Amino acid sequence: MVRKTGKDALLQWCQNRTQGYKGVNVTNFSRSWKDGLAFCALLHSQHPSLVDFDSLSAANDEYNLTLAFEKLEAVGVCPLLDAEDIVCMSRPEPYSIITYLSQVYHVFQGSGSSGLGGIEQSANASAPATTPSSTSASTSTSTASSTASSTASSSTTQLTGNNNTSTASNRQRTTQVLASSGERSPVSPVNTSLSSASAASSSSAASAASSSSANSSAASVISAGIARKKAADEAEKRKREQDEAERCKREQDDAERRKREQDEAERCKREQEEAERRKREQDEAARCKREQEEAAARRQLEEKKLAARRQREQEELEKRKREQELQLQQASAAEQDSLRKQQAEENARLQREQEQRSRDEEAAAQRKRDKEAAAQRKRDQEAASRRKLEQEAQDQREREAELAAQREREAELTTQRKREANAETHPARAAAAATAAAAAEEGKAQDTPADAIQSGEKTIAPGQLPSSDLALSGEPEDATPVASDKDPAGFLFKRGDVGLITGWKHRYFCFQGERLLYFTSAPRAGDKLPPAGDRKGFISLAYVDEVRADPTNPAAFQVLTPERIYYLRAADPDVTLRWVRHLETRVESIKRERQAQADALVLPDHPITLRDLDPRSGFLRRKRTLGGWQQLWFVLRDGILFSFKKQGSQSGAIKYPLYRCALQDYKKERNCFLIEAGSRSAVLRASDENEMHEWLNSILKHKIIIEAHIDSIEIQ
Repeated sequence: MVRKTGKDALLQWCQNRTQGYKGVNVTNFSRSWKDGLAFCALLHSQHPSLVDFDSLSAANDEYNLTLAFEKLEAVGVCPLLDAEDIVCMSRPEPYSIITYLSQVYHVFQGSGSSGLGGIEQSANASAPATTPSSTSASTSTSTASSTASSTASSSTTQLTGNNNTSTASNRQRTTQVLASSGERSPVSPVNTSLSSASAASSSSAASAASSSSANSSAASVISAGIARKKAADEAEKRKREQDEAERCKREQDDAERRKREQDEAERCKREQEEAERRKREQDEAARCKREQEEAAARRQLEEKKLAARRQREQEELEKRKREQELQLQQASAAEQDSLRKQQAEENARLQREQEQRSRDEEAAAQRKRDKEAAAQRKRDQEAASRRKLEQEAQDQREREAELAAQREREAELTTQRKREANAETHPARAAAAATAAAAAEEGKAQDTPADAIQSGEKTIAPGQLPSSDLALSGEPEDATPVASDKDPAGFLFKRGDVGLITGWKHRYFCFQGERLLYFTSAPRAGDKLPPAGDRKGFISLAYVDEVRADPTNPAAFQVLTPERIYYLRAADPDVTLRWVRHLETRVESIKRERQAQADALVLPDHPITLRDLDPRSGFLRRKRTLGGWQQLWFVLRDGILFSFKKQGSQSGAIKYPLYRCALQDYKKERNCFLIEAGSRSAVLRASDENEMHEWLNSILKHKIIIEAHIDSIEIQ
């Protein structure tokens, strides 16, 4: 089974929970949740008594969403979404829904198991609903436990003096041992023996000797329980280590087997393609040879026909000459002169006609030969072009195979390093977390405005924003560094597939940071980028899944992102190949940098909850689209930045989900920074530099925790 983490695991968990519910089909984090039935199904799978799912209808989307959010808030889920946020949008914001569902996941999992860590279950497993029998059984067990505990407590209080204190301390140590192991505290043998001792002491006045023996018996039972617990923990730990080693070995064997199968399939495919290419070349050579032989045969036949026609004309001319000579012999002298003159004219005319026909036939034959030669040259050029394109496609496939193998090796190496690092640093995580918490408390007590944000072993100070998070859109170009001179730039054709009008449009493409910008015009003389008003959009390279060539057109290629596919085309296949290679290199470099930053982030070993984060609120000014600034009330809590028109308002909020958001300093204005969250972006201004750094630190801390909160979800 494939192990999933983060968003994929959360989506799989939601699909497992809502499987079998009528009208619910969860395939994404956007439109699948618009009618509210998916939220109600998720709630019904955990708490079937809170909602009557069979009475709901997809047409009442606002009622369904309001009901689900109110009931989920009642069971402990933070109210991050409103029904208006989803109903009023044709495509709801996915990152806001991801943030909210991660809260639902951790609340539901926290009610059934301890900690935030990953879950492992079958891909087709679904959460069972609570049945009345199980509820009653649980209630009866807890009632019996509480009754037995109260009985033991009341009978223990009847003991005298030191016996009373010793028995209470023994019972407290027993409760602490059971609580540290994560188990319930039903009536134990210790409590049973204490109850028996208490009953015996209450029935007899001379209970000193009996209570002493009961205390020694309780101590021995506690020691034996602790020893058994330690032995069970050690056995369970060894079993987990063995299972983990076996799982790693199975995964490694499966990876090697898949790699061998892929290599064998690629080798067979290459051999088949090579055989097909050789066969096509042989067929092409045979066809060219047949055409040449046919052309030679046609030329020989035409030459024979021409020679025969000339021979007939010559014979006819000689026949006429003989007839004319015979007439001359029979005619008189005057007639002979006239006949000779007519005969000379006739002979000259016939000679001129014969020469003209010969010239016309030669010219027609030459034109035909030239046409055949041009057609042959064109066929040869087409065959050479096909062979060149096939060779380039073969080289491209080989490069893609090498890149895929390299990515797989890097992924395996990264996974192995992370596994080894986790195994080595596991004993020291608790100490690191305690140190970080103590440092944070000390910084808060000193009330330093620009304190560093500590998360595990990674420290983020003001002004030291991660470079991978500094890519925003919708603002002037000088806010981010322009790409280096080695990056390609120029005009490409981009296919517009949004709306009713589609077609290829001429756009100027250039790199800027982690984005590929495209404009309607080229830069002016002396400028690095075209005018800002000519920009039509950008492609975020950090979220590009794949760059691949178009199999139907050698001059076109595609850029795949989670949101859409960009279709691009150059004027020449060589230009297309250079763009594809550079894009693949840039995307791989950006992903490696982000992976390195993620690997450097070591979170504490204790469960992380968003409720541990300190909320923040205050006034900030947001830059308007047409110029000017608007003062708004901002609230930062539960991984989302809310903005309101007035302080204390609860409606009309604009939400910026911090999951996968991007931050950057805005250098054109003082004390300003940029934030891009999902489909929204804004320029925010603080009153001074310290306040700006405080907001940046708080937002970065929430961002890191919410991403770890969501990425910690695992499913298999």
